[in-house]
Amino acid sequence: MKRLTNILGLVGLLSALGAGCVVEVGASRGAYQGCDSGDLCAAGLSCSPITAVGGVARNMCTATCTVGGVCPAGGTCIVNGATGFGQCFLGCASGASICPSSTVCGQTNTSPPLAICVAGTTGSACGGAGQACCSGNACSSGLTCQGGACAMTMVAQPYQSCSPPGAPCAGGTTCVQALARGAGMAVGNTCTITCTSGQAAMCPGYVPGAARQSVECVNLTGNPTMFQCVRLCDSGADCTPYGTQCLQVTAGGGAQIRICAP
Repeated sequence: MKRLTNILGLVGLLSALGAGCVVEVGASRGAYQGCDSGDLCAAGLSCSPITAVGGVARNMCTATCTVGGVCPAGGTCIVNGATGFGQCFLGCASGASICPSSTVCGQTNTSPPLAICVAGTTGSACGGAGQACCSGNACSSGLTCQGGACAMTMVAQPYQSCSPPGAPCAGGTTCVQALARGAGMAVGNTCTITCTSGQAAMCPGYVPGAARQSVECVNLTGNPTMFQCVRLCDSGADCTPYGTQCLQVTAGGGAQIRICAP
């Protein structure tokens, strides 16, 4: 009797489905777009809260990653130095126009902060990165009202590509002509400082006692007064958030190193 009841229940369920019942699924989202829980993301990504920015939690189509890891769809791995947890993002150092729909150019809570595309938020909150502008087009510190949403004020960070030469950058750096350039590329500019002592400890981003540094003080010209702080790299993904490319250059003494350069 119990078996018959189970069979009849299954038949009833199949009949209901056949009568037009619809199983709802989330919307389909592209890589690094904002999303809601249950939305379907592009291959290799999932709708998850992002942790690289402060304020209200936001969901994006992203993936977890580790230092030096490869992210889908041209993304860059941003790792929280305190927790070791990393997620993939699109860098927007070259401008907010590259950010996917439903995202704006925001700023990470890392040190130094990096420009990344972040998802906007919904609801009554206002003023934060990706949120609606508050009354009077007001936004939180470091953000401006752009098209009705608060986005990062584009002040170049240390080691980012910049213009014009002489313009002030964040972290006490200045926009100056870079020491290196890619083959066939015009000479570019980067936010950096002159490290007169030749010591990397003078450079923004230097971490005392770290087994491996991400910055170095180099001289590529042979002129003993032309030392400059640079960002080191292993691949192009390390330089994408800075709007630069990874180049192999010859430093003083003939050492081969890879640096981020315009």
